[in-house]
Amino acid sequence: MDKVAWDLKLTYTPRPCEYFDLIGGTSTGGIIAVLLGRLRLSVDECLDIYSELSEQVFATQRFGNGRGIIRSRYDHTILERVIKEKLVQVQDEKDTVVVGAKPACMSQGANEMMKDNHSDICRTFVTATPANDVRTSHPSLFRTYDGRKNAAEDQLECEIWKALRATSAAPTFFDPIEINGLEYVDGGFGCNNPVLAVYEEAQAIWPGRNIGCIVSIGTGIPKVQTVDQIPSLCTLNFGEWGRTVLGWVDVLQRVATDCNIAHDDMTRRFMGKKKYFRFNVQQGAQFVPLDAWEQLPNLAVHTEA
Repeated sequence: MDKVAWDLKLTYTPRPCEYFDLIGGTSTGGIIAVLLGRLRLSVDECLDIYSELSEQVFATQRFGNGRGIIRSRYDHTILERVIKEKLVQVQDEKDTVVVGAKPACMSQGANEMMKDNHSDICRTFVTATPANDVRTSHPSLFRTYDGRKNAAEDQLECEIWKALRATSAAPTFFDPIEINGLEYVDGGFGCNNPVLAVYEEAQAIWPGRNIGCIVSIGTGIPKVQTVDQIPSLCTLNFGEWGRTVLGWVDVLQRVATDCNIAHDDMTRRFMGKKKYFRFNVQQGAQFVPLDAWEQLPNLAVHTEA
């Protein structure tokens, strides 16, 4: 190896896609999973894109300061436009291969499919929840690789931007999205902590293989939302309103506790084996709303603490 190549090797920082064989994410974590795994970006590149995306999407509410149940608070078309713009940006910046790195994403821009031609390099998936049953505990997975052959729903295929829209379509924030005849909402309503899905996928992809390390990254412990925190909606009759409120409270309570349930399950599975690692913000993140893009620096402080 000549000196130039050696110097490049010494200064090159490997990306997460070069460490991990599989990355899965839910909701905003799904966006991050695609940036790191499917598009093979560095952590710094991911942070920059996520910050820009958050500011552009959440800068303006759809209708004043109102909070919506029937109509979402933010315009999903802006989210779609920004995602597509970022995919084109990735194409412009990643059409070269870094010395010492695995192939970068040769993107086709906004029409790039979630399915990856280099699926053996850091397989990636995001979760989404069928809108007709947000109480389900079995999310749908949009993969960059071939899923299990025993179920039609495991073969979901679509463009990257649609998968990102589906996993991040948090009710009251964004409208659902229709993909292949079905409507999907935020993946967090079916799988707020996808670590079990990652574990099961790894077992299905590599049956009999030893799992060396599982890293689970949380985004803080959410507050349990109660009835008085559900936005009022005077256009519904009492019976329909009552069912709506109770349904949402049930879902929101499950979402708030789902992360710890999945964490406890994984802890039991790998007790004493030092293979499973969970990193989460214990205090502070619960006070940062999903759309508070201007508080990202505060979230960084809580994360460092």
